[in-house]
Amino acid sequence: MRATPLASDWSGAYAIFFVPNGADRFIPDAALETDSTVGYKDPAGPVELDTGSELIVDPVSSYANTSTSPHHGPSAPTWVELLLGATLSGFNDRLGYIPTKFFGWNKNNSGVGGIFNGKQPSAGLTGASHGAINVEAFCTYPLGDCFYLQALADREKIPRSRELNWNCGQVKLDAKLAKAWSLGLTWWITSNPEAFRDYGSLTENGQLRTPSRNTAVRSLSRQL
Repeated sequence: MRATPLASDWSGAYAIFFVPNGADRFIPDAALETDSTVGYKDPAGPVELDTGSELIVDPVSSYANTSTSPHHGPSAPTWVELLLGATLSGFNDRLGYIPTKFFGWNKNNSGVGGIFNGKQPSAGLTGASHGAINVEAFCTYPLGDCFYLQALADREKIPRSRELNWNCGQVKLDAKLAKAWSLGLTWWITSNPEAFRDYGSLTENGQLRTPSRNTAVRSLSRQL
């Protein structure tokens, strides 16, 4: 369940480079993730169109280092997402299509009865994960001159899978500070697919985690 940046207020060509940390309980040997996005926003009357693509790489990870049996072949969590969006009066819809493997998942490392062996041992891939679709809708509402309230709803659909799809919602309060700095507080609410409950199979150390748990995040950012 990766975070997705909410709407931004620029037009024209743009590039985003984002480096969040990773958790090796869910991706073996994960320490960080790199998200690189390029795109173009073009006003078309009252509607602003947004097209782009995103490359996500976990550079030091490999499913070959998973401690479960049977042994998984080398497979780094790397994928590309193609993006198409439209914005009207603060409301935005975005469609994402992943032509590559989703999170690097395949039947070798994420098949039924494989790494998703929490409370739903039948969960996992029944075929290739190519072609995952993400649908988002979010809006921005100004609260005075310096504060903004943003809300997002999201649906992730992974083809040829069992108990892996999820829904999530996000609410963010953003405060504009001096010199292009922003301070944010974000609340994530995520559905809990059976496959992700008590998920601990990548470490086999007895610790169980639920990655889809609800989360609050504080952030500090600066627009260049």
